[in-house]
Amino acid sequence: MNVRTKRLFLLAAVIAGLYIYTISRYGPSPTHVHNDTDPDTSPQDEVIIVLGHTLHPDGMPTRIIKDRVMAAKDVYTSLRSKLHHPLILFSGKGKPNREEYTEAAAMRDLALYEKIKQDDIMTDPDSTNTAQNAVFSAKLLEEKKIEEATIVTSDFHVLRSQYIFQTVFPSYIKLKFIGAPTEEEYRTRQLEKERSLFKNAQEDLQALGVLDEAEAYGYHPFRNLPRWKMIERELEADVRDGELVIPTKKEKRNKLAMVDYGSNYGYFSAHLAQKLPEGTVISVEGEAYKEYDGAAAFHRKKIDELQLKNNVLCKTRVQPPAFASLVESKQVYRYQLCLSVFHWFDMNTMEEFEQALSNHLSNAQTTFIELPEAMVYMGSEGQHAWKRVNVWFAGRDEVTIIQEVAAKYHMGKVSVKTLGALVHDNNTVRKVLRVDVHDNAHRVGVDVDAVLEAYGCTVKIG
Repeated sequence: MNVRTKRLFLLAAVIAGLYIYTISRYGPSPTHVHNDTDPDTSPQDEVIIVLGHTLHPDGMPTRIIKDRVMAAKDVYTSLRSKLHHPLILFSGKGKPNREEYTEAAAMRDLALYEKIKQDDIMTDPDSTNTAQNAVFSAKLLEEKKIEEATIVTSDFHVLRSQYIFQTVFPSYIKLKFIGAPTEEEYRTRQLEKERSLFKNAQEDLQALGVLDEAEAYGYHPFRNLPRWKMIERELEADVRDGELVIPTKKEKRNKLAMVDYGSNYGYFSAHLAQKLPEGTVISVEGEAYKEYDGAAAFHRKKIDELQLKNNVLCKTRVQPPAFASLVESKQVYRYQLCLSVFHWFDMNTMEEFEQALSNHLSNAQTTFIELPEAMVYMGSEGQHAWKRVNVWFAGRDEVTIIQEVAAKYHMGKVSVKTLGALVHDNNTVRKVLRVDVHDNAHRVGVDVDAVLEAYGCTVKIG
């Protein structure tokens, strides 16, 4: 063996030794990852739905469009880094007379420029509003058997997008919403426009047959289905994530006790009782005003019609001391609904409001609640108790109020999630919030019979 051959042999041995050392210490490089961990070789498992927005008159994308595409790219990149295989759907036709270049096409071209794979892109060039976007997207997920979606839009459009997509999509599909940030001045202007667009959205959903007039009943009936779909999706997620443990028949009355305040015609109570037949739903209805005359009778008929054995109807007038009493007894509901009724309770000062809200939220592990819209009321809006609402809120938004109340009354870890928002008949926009009081998980379930007695029900059915 000559000197040159010896040197080559020695060099090869050194390289091989370094390679073996590197592999043993750090593992294989990405190029050595087996194909079964490569996103491109696996089925698409999540859809990123990017909603369109107006283009410039010459067809060029606006800053809003660009920001939405970049937000979608961030989601796409993050999912791929976790070995998911996402599909991006760009949706939007734009103006009715724009056939040659749609919003969807403009976003697709931006995405391709950003090196997003062509095979991971689809477009919906025909939808002219968000409701049509949602219907098209829902069909796509069903066809591809995908059960997760992230909706990307702008910050000012998130609440209305939540309302529409939550209403359209089946409850078993996991939905996430991302709002690309916009400048404050522009966002403020757009939020005011959104108020009127909520009504348009309801009309769009009705035109598509999503809001079924025959299925709607109760107080403000067309608000009920969207709100229920928001709540139902959360219940599905709790079961899927192990947050809701279904009790046995022997323990169900106190292990999975739920309450619906201001149950009215029983829309939410009946749906909740059907969704969780292992639990007990207490429906509290006061019928204090003439517009609710006959609500309890209708609800009673519904209980009989659906043969609900787990829905208890209680006619009474609940006031804040009842919340305090439940806290003192250390009992807790698994779920409670307080949708657009909390401002009807007898509270005058900010202190009374905050104390009642703290006690109320402490009465359950999870509360679904609507408060009046956070705004300064002038009296012309048709908002009940508007002067008191101004005193209670003191310029704060709904989430801030709950966070401050939780800290003030030492409620422990409390999380707040905005599920969406709907326009009320008085033209205010009310958010549907999920509030979880995590320290309540160890407390004793509600004794249903004792609570009914404490509520002072004049009529008890179920």
